[in-house]
Amino acid sequence: MRLTARIPHNRKWPIYTMPVGRSVTIENPPKRLRFDIYRRVAPHGIVLSVRRINSRDPMSDLVVTRRA
Repeated sequence: MRLTARIPHNRKWPIYTMPVGRSVTIENPPKRLRFDIYRRVAPHGIVLSVRRINSRDPMSDLVVTRRA
């Protein structure tokens, strides 16, 4: 039996539906969002690149790019 992660239908950011190569900017992200994103999309085969706009500011906006 294979277990898959359940993803709610009311997603806040379009990470699951955006095409490869596109990016989205997430303003005022929660503190653990980077780790939560990786954990939620991994079972679906989605590869993301997540970086902060200002790397010195831990609360700056995130840029999420879909790579695969």
